[in-house]
Amino acid sequence: PDNTLRSVLRGNTFPKPETVQPLLALSGMDFKDFFHNPASPPPSPEELARQKAEREQARKERRKTYLRDYYQKNQERI
Repeated sequence: PDNTLRSVLRGNTFPKPETVQPLLALSGMDFKDFFHNPASPPPSPEELARQKAEREQARKERRKTYLRDYYQKNQERI
C-alpha cells in the first residue's frame, strides 16, 4: 500500500503537490483545504534558550536523584 498520505498526515514528510493531488482527488479533499493551516512560527532564540536551560536543569535533577537512590540502595546491601 502507498503510505504517502499516512506519513503526510503524521507530519513526517512535507509532500510535493504531485504526490498528494491524486490522493486528495481520491479522498475528495481540496488541496487548499489540506494545507490551510500554516505551520506555527519557529520559537524565538530566547524561548529556545529557555527550553534548553529547562531541559538541562531537569537532566541534572534526574541524575542527582538517580545517584542518590543508587548509593542508598548499595548502602543497604553492604
